[in-house]
Amino acid sequence: MDIFHQGEVLRRRKRKATRLAWIIAITGISLCTLFLSLHGVVLASMFVNHKKAPEHNTTPEECCAIYNYTTQTVVNT
Repeated sequence: MDIFHQGEVLRRRKRKATRLAWIIAITGISLCTLFLSLHGVVLASMFVNHKKAPEHNTTPEECCAIYNYTTQTVVNT
């Protein structure tokens, strides 16, 4: 094998390695972005549901009454 052919083989290997590195990097960034966006959607929906919850419109006394009623119902059944 002559030197020219060896250089060509090395260039091809380097090209393949670079292409593989780019593919791995883009795939990793895409998966990370997808995970973060889904995580953001879940957190946002939890936040919206938390704000809509009826408990936030009750006074502390009503919360205590609801808690006592709930615990009594569970204990009595």
